[in-house]
Order: sequence, then C-alpha cells, then structure tokens
Amino acid sequence: MPRKNIAIIVPTLNKGGAERVAANLSAEFSKYYNVYVIVHDGRDITYPYGGILCDLKIPPSNSKIKKIINLIKRIRAVRKIKQRYSIDYTLSHLPPANYVNIFSRKKDKIYTFVHSTEKNTLKNIIRMKTVALLSDKVICVSECIRNNLIHNFKISEKKLVTVYNFCPGLKPGDNYCELEHREHKQSDTITVVNMGRLSKPKGQWHLIRAFSHVVKKHKNVRLEIIGDGELRDDLKELTKKLNIENHVYFAGFLINPFERLARADIYVSSSLYEGLPMALIEAGMCGIPIISTDCDGCREYVAPNTVEAKNSMNEDKFGILVPAFNEGTISQTELTPNEKILADAIETLISDREKRKHFGIMARQRSLDFIPDKIMKQWFELLT
Repeated sequence: MPRKNIAIIVPTLNKGGAERVAANLSAEFSKYYNVYVIVHDGRDITYPYGGILCDLKIPPSNSKIKKIINLIKRIRAVRKIKQRYSIDYTLSHLPPANYVNIFSRKKDKIYTFVHSTEKNTLKNIIRMKTVALLSDKVICVSECIRNNLIHNFKISEKKLVTVYNFCPGLKPGDNYCELEHREHKQSDTITVVNMGRLSKPKGQWHLIRAFSHVVKKHKNVRLEIIGDGELRDDLKELTKKLNIENHVYFAGFLINPFERLARADIYVSSSLYEGLPMALIEAGMCGIPIISTDCDGCREYVAPNTVEAKNSMNEDKFGILVPAFNEGTISQTELTPNEKILADAIETLISDREKRKHFGIMARQRSLDFIPDKIMKQWFELLT
C-alpha cells in the first residue's frame, strides 16, 4: 500500500511550544507517511523536523494591508503544494496557519489544531466558528480546550477530537529521571526550575516574587528559568529590585533542555493559562516533582480527575497545585496572597526530601501517558 501524503503547516519552526509540537509530529509521522512541512518563514529553524521542508518565504508583517496580501499569497502557494504532492491530509498549527489551511483546500482532509484555551471574545468566536466550519476535524491538545470550545464557543462535538502532545523518544523503560543522582548529589543547593517563553501567559514574575520569599528562609536555593522572550529584561530587573539576582539564573532558550531539567529538584509552572504545556510533560519525563498553578491545562496533567479550581494549595496525585494568578503588575515587589501560597508549596518540597522523591516518581508515571506509541495509535485512526 502506498504511503499517504501528509502536510503540516506552521508559521515557523522557531522556539515556541506549538512549533515544537509540529516538529515532533513531522519527525514521528515521517516513519510512516510522506511528510511535507510547510512554513511561512523558514529563516530561523531551531527544532529538528522530519520530511521535506517547503519554505513559503512569506514572513509576517505588522501592516494590516500586508497581512491580507500575505494571507492570499500563502493560500495560493499552499494550494499549489497540495496539488503538486497530492496531499491526503493537512494539519495546521496556530491561527495564521489554520487560515491558510482551510482556504487552500484541494482534495485533502483539513485538521486544524487549537493549542490553548481561548477567551470567547467576539473576534475569537468568529475565528473559531469559521475554522471549525471549514475543518474536517479540530484537534484539541487537551480535554479542557475541547470543553471550552463546546461550552463557550458552541462548536459541535462531532468536529472536535482530543489528541495529546507527546514527548519524542519517551518510552516506559527510559531512565530520564535520575532520581539516584538527586539522592546522592554532592551539592546541598536545591534547584527550582521553570521553562517557557518569557511572556505574560507564563507569569514568571509571580514565581520570582514567590521565590524571593523562599530565599529569606532558605539560602541554599537557586531558580533557573529556561526560555527567552519579550519580558526577559523586565524579569531580570525584578530580580534586582528584590535583591535575589544572585539566586536566579536565566538560561535562555535551549534546544535540548533535558540534561538541565534532570538535574533540577523542583519544577514550577507559574502560567496564567495553558492548553496542556509541553514543559510539564517534559518535566515529568525527567522525574521532577511538579508544582503548578491551578489553570485548566496544568490541572489536567497534575490532577486529571479534578474539574474545578481550588483556592488553596492541594497535594494531588501527580503534583502540587496552587491557586492561579491574575496578571497583576510585573514591577511590584510586594507578594500577593497567591504568591505566598506558591512560596509555601516550594518550601514544603524543599523541607521534605521524601515528598520530593514521591512526587518525582508520580510525575514520571504521569508522563508515560504521553509516549509516542500511545498517541500515534490515535493518529493512525485519524489518518485512515
């Protein structure tokens, strides 16, 4: 039987979480299908991919008129690619690529991804209803995204399917967690790590303020923030205001963060909202005990059987949840009540080695729900 032809459209393959998901899919799909990775702008590729790269060379623009012109150009270019390679299925990630996908249909089936829980503003409702109407399936990377689209956007359940992201190369026998290393490491320093784009949705300023409270009681702690973004300078300035710049290290973007993750003692997600963050799956893959804000996507990983958010610290099956944050002000130095709860959760794990070990094992166990073999079974059904 001839291989099916699969196209994957994503604006770039540069740094972001959705971009990493697209790259991971292309690499895994290329074992079974003919894969064509279509990018709007291929000048700066950071993630390895599988298949043939089709660079449209149509970068983004801030001009409204130019945006419309670029959309038309991309649609025409992708339509030609679909025809040239007899594409059977086209998967697209992020709104700009989803628009290109739905309006460039040939004989292919259209699958559009939604990676985050959207607010039901008029603009978002119009966009989502248009995308859903013209897609064969809308792929939700978590159940909370699917429920949001059903209840707040009134999208038909028949259009929606939940397919979790996977960690490439993750399989049950792998030993990423290095628990033995943590038990016998020479240094007494406790390393807290956070990973994600330095941007407002990730809320790292809340973590930094909470960490400043932790440092007052525990001098042997260090915070490492993996990632880069528009808030880097603001976050660095905040560490100086709080006099903790010697305790906080900004590692920048790392293509392969696993070695650094595996040497950490505690992982903290401070996100304001999430679909289902790859960073949590990767932290779990490395066997790090997880503390996370109680937003929908993170709760689905840490406490999959819990529906509603809570207003206190909760030790759940696969980690610890703390109340979610409002956006707030980055530059303020005074702790909010929820930041104090986060500080208490970090101190709980710092002070209890056995609890750290327990939640590290449980985080690792949860990550096995996201192994490629398990997720690919679902894709095989969708691509038949």
